Amino acid sequence: MNNITQQTEKERWILTLSPKTAFFVFLVLIVPQIVSCSKAPSSKTKIYDQLEYANNGVSFSYPAHWKLVHDESPGLYSDREVSLDISDFSSVTIRIFYTEGAQNQEQYGLTRYTERVINGLGLLNNPSFKNLHQQPTTLNNHKGYKVNWIDTLVGNDKYELTVLKYETQENQVFIVLYTSNEDIQESDDLFKTFIQSLNIHF
Repeated sequence: MNNITQQTEKERWILTLSPKTAFFVFLVLIVPQIVSCSKAPSSKTKIYDQLEYANNGVSFSYPAHWKLVHDESPGLYSDREVSLDISDFSSVTIRIFYTEGAQNQEQYGLTRYTERVINGLGLLNNPSFKNLHQQPTTLNNHKGYKVNWIDTLVGNDKYELTVLKYETQENQVFIVLYTSNEDIQESDDLFKTFIQSLNIHF
């Protein structure tokens, strides 16, 4: 006997009862079924174990499935670099430039540095990169830029670049997030948690 037949029989049975009794039975038997059917399925959010890292004035927590690659001084593109791999094609890098006071402030401005990263990736002069879009963003009070594009060389792979400027009094610090395809949406929330935990002090 299906649920619809069962429901019909219950309604017929309720009609044979006195009004007060019928109302009570309706509340006990029918209403809970209506409420349970109207509930939307709850969305499940992935929760990852966190690892802690601290070394020479830089500390943060990061998901256990990310891989700490290096903490080097000097780095390839800055005076110090701390790099983590999210997957084979996605990564997070902290780039620190040691400066004295206001010296070379313009060189390390957010807009100019973002342009350097974009040019370094060859996004402006490669015909296979399509739909390039750049917009300002703010994360945990740190200003930055988010850049999206599609690589049509092999397929239509989506990529996203986020460049944030981490404000410190003495040094210039940028956090560069580079993500591809399936990593984009998941890494967005994880990156927020990473930035919230980040502490740089010298």
